[in-house]
Parts: sequence; C-alpha cells; structure tokens
Amino acid sequence: MNLLMIIALLMVGLFVVIKLTERTSKERSMEQMQSMSRWLIPLVAISLVAQLIYMMVK
Repeated sequence: MNLLMIIALLMVGLFVVIKLTERTSKERSMEQMQSMSRWLIPLVAISLVAQLIYMMVK
C-alpha cells in the first residue's frame, strides 16, 4: 500500500513539474544551448566523483 502511495505522489509531482516547465519555457538560441551544454559533462563528472566518495566513506 505504501508503495502505491509513493508511486502516485511521484506521478503527481512529475505532472506538476512538466506543466510548470512547459509554461515557463522559452526558445533558446544556439549560443545559449552551447553554453549550457558546455557545463553538462563537468557537472556529471563532479556528481559521479561525489557519489563515489560518499559510497567509500559510508
């Protein structure tokens, strides 16, 4: 029963986030997209290293 409640809450939250981002999104230029994508791989790498350190310390 708890699992169904958690799944239902996640679905509702996802629906709300999707609706809010669709409403507030705007068209981005190619330069803006490139500047945002430039940060994507370093942020993922930092996240993976932080998770590795967390798992080693735990």
